[in-house]
Amino acid sequence: MFRRNRDEYFEEEDRFARRGCGLPLIIGGVIVLLTLLAGGALGVASSLEAATSTDPVFAMSPDSIAYASVTLPADPRLLYATARAGSGVGGQREPQWLKKFVSNARKNGLDVESDVLPWMGRSVGLGIVGPKNLDLSDGTGGASSLGRRKEPKMLLALAVKDERAARDGVRKMLLAQSKQEGNRSAKIKEATHGKVKVFSAPGKKHGEELAAAVTERTALFANSRSSLDDAIDRLQANKESLGDRKEYKKVLANLPEQRAMWFFVNTGPLLEMAKNRSDRRELQAAGLFQKGLAGIAVSPMDGGHRLDFYSYAPGKQNLQPAGMEGEAGDKLAALAPGNTFLFLAGENLAGWWKQVQKQLDSAMRGSGVGGGQNPFKALEAQSGINLGRDVFGPYTGEYGLAMAPAGGKKSAAEGLLVLLETPKPAAARASLQKLEDALGKGQPIFRKKKIAGQEAHVLAGPSGSSVRPGYLLGKDYVALALSENTLKKVAGKDTKLADNFEFGIATDQLDRRDSGLVYLNMQALLGELLKDKPEERKKMGKSAAGRYALRLQTVTIGTDTKKNESWGNVILRLNQPEKGR
Repeated sequence: MFRRNRDEYFEEEDRFARRGCGLPLIIGGVIVLLTLLAGGALGVASSLEAATSTDPVFAMSPDSIAYASVTLPADPRLLYATARAGSGVGGQREPQWLKKFVSNARKNGLDVESDVLPWMGRSVGLGIVGPKNLDLSDGTGGASSLGRRKEPKMLLALAVKDERAARDGVRKMLLAQSKQEGNRSAKIKEATHGKVKVFSAPGKKHGEELAAAVTERTALFANSRSSLDDAIDRLQANKESLGDRKEYKKVLANLPEQRAMWFFVNTGPLLEMAKNRSDRRELQAAGLFQKGLAGIAVSPMDGGHRLDFYSYAPGKQNLQPAGMEGEAGDKLAALAPGNTFLFLAGENLAGWWKQVQKQLDSAMRGSGVGGGQNPFKALEAQSGINLGRDVFGPYTGEYGLAMAPAGGKKSAAEGLLVLLETPKPAAARASLQKLEDALGKGQPIFRKKKIAGQEAHVLAGPSGSSVRPGYLLGKDYVALALSENTLKKVAGKDTKLADNFEFGIATDQLDRRDSGLVYLNMQALLGELLKDKPEERKKMGKSAAGRYALRLQTVTIGTDTKKNESWGNVILRLNQPEKGR
């Protein structure tokens, strides 16, 4: 088992601590901090460079099924001050949620600024352990929210700079929490576990007890006394914790070290805790849970925010063809119009379809719906078209979808474009001809023409109609669109997305995009959606989420899959506010 040197545990200067989120008022306080981080206060990157406090993960049960952590700036009051000033996405008004939280806390005798923030360290963590008879059903055969019938055990741990001040603050927090849950005449009870003073107060339900303590420079809050006692023993005796588990370390090793907030989930034990096998089957069939590990990290970056995710799912097959080189979207970005504001790219459409069919076959056999038969099989028998061979088969290279402004008062759908790379152009041509024959039942419905020297098939339609679906046969690709004009942009020498400055900046910041890419130019999209709609834009600016969306320049997502592991990055680039605003 991993052991910690006590000096390193408390004093290490160059290590970025790993920490978390936030029982309702107590957890609410931590959620305030998390919300600030997610909403814009992540910009204080310089204050997140070196944490010097304990790591709450070592207080967590090794059986934790979920864990959330956060690292605060050197002075946690900076976050609170940031929110009060309304910086980041908050505009110039104090957020209503912050007003409500502070008001509720003060009504229950807790002043966050003076009673909590001064003694808080930089690390916060929340661990959840589900009871062994956790019921995941809602009594009707469906899935319920986690722990609706029996509460999971929760432990909140906060690193502290001053244990004496922390004990006074913990008493006030616990009492405020108890009052918030309806125990208006609640009093704090004191006891000891070992040599540690333990505080307790009535919880929300009859017989429930909230408990808290301060030990090893860590403040602990739990919704059961047994969980608290276990945590105290774990810290004082270096007993095995979540931080010592190989599953936790595996996820941690696949996320950036420089992170401000992160989440860990182990869904295998969660499924095993389901009350009966029927619950487990229903949850898995619904796609709600699959056995595996997952982690998400949120980090500050210049001009925006960054999210990284990692997942491990035993048995999952890799859809990326062996030997394929380059990053998803590289080739197709050289075909998509330069003003494309939405671009999605992946690899091996044929392999993806095979995997979908396997999963669908398995799900249908298990459900018994429709005689347990895959509905696509009946469609193929009726049409004579084999989807795997005749529709998806030729496309083992990149595939993508692009959306660009149609221009003027044209339908936005006219800017939609599907791009399919194929190393087998002859097979693609034969496949498309077979589909044409099937659709027209032997009668030609497309007319051939040349577009920028390339063969195109365009649907015959009313004269003057701009909506004219068709496809273009390139040297090693097929382009499908609802507008002939869009096909011209692909075949012609117009500026391409690969030359777009914003696209280049946004995608260059991705570490992983070997298997998939999503690019969204939010400003261009909003320009289309809110064109000639000033009132709608003003309405968006009245909410924090709306203001954040208005500030977003680009969103990019890159993914990579190898065997049974997946990685990804999300980059959120923000417009910098004008001076004086």
